[in-house]
Amino acid sequence: MDERNHKSPEEWKKLINTISPTEFQNLCYSLINNRDGFVNPSVRGPGGDGGRDIEAEFVYKVANEEIREKCWFQCKRYTSSINFGNFSTEVQKADDQDVKKFFIISNADTAPKCKDDIKNWNNKHKCQIYDWTGLKFLDILHQSRDICRYYFPDEEVPPVVDAKKPGVAIELSSDVAKRFGLKLEFKAGKQFNPNNPSEVADVIKEGLLNLKNADINILALLYQKISMFFFSIERTEDALMFLNRSLDITPKNVEALLNKGFILERTDELDESNKCYDEILEIDSNNIFALNNKAHNLRRLGRYKEALKLADKALYADPNFIFAILNKVEVLKDLKKSKEALAFLEEKADLIEKSVNLQEQKVLLYIEMLDLKKAYDLNEDILKRDTDNLNAINNKGVVFEINSKFQKTEKYLPLALECFEKVVMRDNRFPLGLSNKTAVLIRYGLIDDAEKIADEAYTLLPKNAHVLNRKGAILHIRGKPKEALKYFDKALRLWSKEDFLLNRAQAQLDLNHWEEAKNDAMALLNYNPKRSEAWAIKGEALKHLRKPGVKTCFENAEKFKEKPISLLE
Repeated sequence: MDERNHKSPEEWKKLINTISPTEFQNLCYSLINNRDGFVNPSVRGPGGDGGRDIEAEFVYKVANEEIREKCWFQCKRYTSSINFGNFSTEVQKADDQDVKKFFIISNADTAPKCKDDIKNWNNKHKCQIYDWTGLKFLDILHQSRDICRYYFPDEEVPPVVDAKKPGVAIELSSDVAKRFGLKLEFKAGKQFNPNNPSEVADVIKEGLLNLKNADINILALLYQKISMFFFSIERTEDALMFLNRSLDITPKNVEALLNKGFILERTDELDESNKCYDEILEIDSNNIFALNNKAHNLRRLGRYKEALKLADKALYADPNFIFAILNKVEVLKDLKKSKEALAFLEEKADLIEKSVNLQEQKVLLYIEMLDLKKAYDLNEDILKRDTDNLNAINNKGVVFEINSKFQKTEKYLPLALECFEKVVMRDNRFPLGLSNKTAVLIRYGLIDDAEKIADEAYTLLPKNAHVLNRKGAILHIRGKPKEALKYFDKALRLWSKEDFLLNRAQAQLDLNHWEEAKNDAMALLNYNPKRSEAWAIKGEALKHLRKPGVKTCFENAEKFKEKPISLLE
């Protein structure tokens, strides 16, 4: 369950005020366009407040008859509460023009008197006002995960329901049903603990599945909305069951397909996840979220060239899509084209200045290129602005650890360990921190301590590729290459990474599996022909296989030994 500390609602409201009015309108447009039932959104205006607002149609069926209702949306990025006078002129215009639904969208809340005024208006007019402000707006934003990450790429998207307050999910699901004239019936007299996520989930699941005589399109929407609650409390099967029920009714619901693809990726069903993105791309071949998410999956599968094509296509549609930029840089890095990746990233200087994610990616590129001084200096700039940034603390440790291989081990290895301990202390589920701390302890020769941490990490994160790889590495050191091989295989099935493949090749070598060791080394050299250790393993395997090329392999192993561009001293 996701128990990380996320920004509070008030912090999110303030964060939204940092984007421009135009960006806020674009955000609102994206959210409307992404919500099932709304079609043909377009910008209209200027409105009464000088801003340009949005109109769309809401489409649904009653007794097989399609109903289309005209909707207007007022988008207001405010720092203070909203009064009825802020939109009274526009809602009157909407009523005069037979608009059925009038939405107020804002990061700010409507004032208490405004809520009363809305209620009074709705009792007297055909045009109904819908309040999508404050917490309601944040709920809509956070449910649309890809859109939220697009506009706020440096932020963690909060779960649908706070893990510490699962009972709130009952209220939220009841509210969603109420908006469509439905009532969720919960078993009378059934006792459950509102602080127990699983018991809460059982109650909601029963209530949803027992809904009778509800319009199937409304059911589809309810199933879609509640699915991410089930995923957030690690009830993945239920989450997918509700999404599948929703998609059985509305198979072209892009938001539901994105959510399903995301859940399947997180549960390592990459091929099934890609099918969801393929379905979206059949509907909209330029959907940047489907393109980029599938590129990420293909990268995990080691299909780097295909991943690069999709990332490029997403960037052609939107050159400023930060997660596509990150994806392309990662793929280029995987293809050992770090200089090309750095040149591409530096073309985005204006975005780098605004995005911590891009700055961290630049640090990682410098580390990859062994330009450690530049990596350290840029990383320190990040830490000056945010001393609690776990990625930056971890990256600082990585710089120290690599630097210790080339100079002053006695100085820099303890500094690396200090960084990794700080990371793990703040988040004991941070995979790279756990893996890196284990690696340093191995270098110290503290194998028992390293194994204890690796076992604890495996208990917490049994399907994390970095944790599996590190557990395999310790078994290998213990002289158990056969057992280690199982963990390297598992890690590679989850994520095709160069270091995992190298470790497996070494284990094959130690098991006298010469052909397998050679094949793994050659697979690695296919996309990184300068990996010294891979040449050494291939040479050793060829020597035992009594095949030609041994001398060339060992010469290349020596030739391509890592040479840093810069060190810390």
